[in-house]
Amino acid sequence: MPDSVKSIVWCDQALCVGFKKEYNMINLSTGAMSELFSVGKGTPMAVPLGDQQILLNRDHISVFVGYDGKITKKYGLTWSEVPLGIGKITDLDRDFFIRHQI
Repeated sequence: MPDSVKSIVWCDQALCVGFKKEYNMINLSTGAMSELFSVGKGTPMAVPLGDQQILLNRDHISVFVGYDGKITKKYGLTWSEVPLGIGKITDLDRDFFIRHQI
């Protein structure tokens, strides 16, 4: 392992692990680790999105990546600054907010 783990997402038969400087995919069957790309200036952040995709943060851009480690969308989400955190709101969360007018 290159460094201590900063973020981790379960991706079916692999783990997407964010270390201080880069993201890696670790195949759970073989133990093989492959580097995806560098983290850049920010903190490694990974969010599972469903549909076999995760969102990984690099500098001020969040990149859509498939469970196979390949980028799935031509464009990512661009932020005006490096985000402090990213997350996902589920249907259950949305219904709660609507019901309670939060």
